[in-house]
Amino acid sequence: MFQRDPTHSAFVVDSPRVPEGNLKWAFQTDFHLYSSPAVAEGLVYLTTGDRRILALDAESSELIWEYRANDPVHSSPAVAGDLVFFGLQDGRVVALNRTSGQPEWEFMTEGPVVSSPVLRDGVLYIASGDERLYALDAATGEERWSYVSNGWIGSSPAVFDGVIAVTSYDTKLHIIDIDIGRKRLDFFVSKRPQASPSFGDKYLFVSNASDRLNAIDWRKKHLPFEKAAMRLRLQLFNWGMVGSVPPEKGYVWSLLEDTGFISTPAVAWGRVYAATSGGKLIAVDQDSGEKLWEFDSGSGFEASPSVVNQTLFIGDTEGRLHALDIESGQKLWEFQTGHRISATPVVAGGVLFLASWDGSLYAIE
Repeated sequence: MFQRDPTHSAFVVDSPRVPEGNLKWAFQTDFHLYSSPAVAEGLVYLTTGDRRILALDAESSELIWEYRANDPVHSSPAVAGDLVFFGLQDGRVVALNRTSGQPEWEFMTEGPVVSSPVLRDGVLYIASGDERLYALDAATGEERWSYVSNGWIGSSPAVFDGVIAVTSYDTKLHIIDIDIGRKRLDFFVSKRPQASPSFGDKYLFVSNASDRLNAIDWRKKHLPFEKAAMRLRLQLFNWGMVGSVPPEKGYVWSLLEDTGFISTPAVAWGRVYAATSGGKLIAVDQDSGEKLWEFDSGSGFEASPSVVNQTLFIGDTEGRLHALDIESGQKLWEFQTGHRISATPVVAGGVLFLASWDGSLYAIE
């Protein structure tokens, strides 16, 4: 699934081998590729800008089946059991048989779905432009609950230890009880948050398009009337009647950068790895928020990083895939595609699968 697992860690700890930058094959489509593929049991599942969902043989790139959509597809697929799941801009959430490509069920929302689905314990979680986050039975598509935010949701939800977190264009990160769909905590992110959150062992990490990477204690809960009291204290501060305002509930630390973040952080080895739109990849200690190193690509980042063993991979807006040493941030090698990269690199079986705006899916050994 998007960012590999429900927590959005994008971390592979035990890959049998690590890609070294050699092209294995490239599969060409007719338009941009916006989102990352999913890989399961020898098949690569890919959503495309030329309005298709594809299943490819991971070894040879042979086309196994295709499903036609009405619009370009931005939602990364997720695979569980015998099904592959994704969202469509016409508002549908679709489940296909992953070996035949035949539809198994559809669920209709009231807005475009560019969010990527997350699966946990037989439940599919996906957000829609109708301002809702949905929990659906993965086997049948039956709705279990929906949560209403106050803004369009294009990000992908992350799940960990009984909660689900998602950012909304209402400026907030919402942390929701996974069983009943009720809000536990919200946290201001930015006016138009584009990045999805990711969980570490202790904290939840979310970046914003303004300038900050935030660590949040997701175990905190808003108590009755607590937010009203906070608003009153803020007003008193503005009037000069109190000297300070406490930080938002759940706040642990934030890291300020000179350009914003629009991608999802990766979490591995006790660190958070986050990319800025200005082209910096930074490594931060999870507990303290201390910056450990940074890598400057010389061009922007829209893609999220992924970590495989001791190597970090990320694509930039000039179409380059960078492989970095996880301890130092030094570049190990790079691979050039024909256009910008906005998708997370995906590694399975020691092969890296990379979607590019040049319309190609690359398999790199």
